[in-house]
Amino acid sequence: MNVKNAIQNIEPGYYAIATSNFIAYTKPDKDKSAAISIEIRTGDMFLVIHKDTEKYSKWPAKILTEAHGPLYVSNLDAHNFVYAKCSGNLKDKSFCITGELSHPRAVYVKIIEMNGGVFKPAVSKNLTYLITNETRASTKMIKARDLGVKVINEYDFLALVG
Repeated sequence: MNVKNAIQNIEPGYYAIATSNFIAYTKPDKDKSAAISIEIRTGDMFLVIHKDTEKYSKWPAKILTEAHGPLYVSNLDAHNFVYAKCSGNLKDKSFCITGELSHPRAVYVKIIEMNGGVFKPAVSKNLTYLITNETRASTKMIKARDLGVKVINEYDFLALVG
């Protein structure tokens, strides 16, 4: 899976995962004159189905939503997403997260699930990885090490998913 932060680097087939709660003002595919507002929540995921930065410089990406069908995303809203493409590299692996990462936890849970992994809220002997950026030993980190669970940071995690 490739994870991107800039809309210039995405292509159709990527997923846009919201990194915060916000109201998006988008334009429907058929009637580009009427803006629609939709409430986006952290972790919401949308499929990018078209990108044309030359023709639509203000609304360069078209995403597919369940409630509204195809909608254009403006450059103003583009920074509220992380863009990811599925690979299945996390199949049969489980993950727990502790501490602060560069994006909200819900974003990483979506990335884990969309790549075949399983998110676990607690450390156990059946856990494959604990993701953390903390350098100080937390309760979860100590337990993970005692159980032989591999502790990785978010960059190691992103390398795992491709």
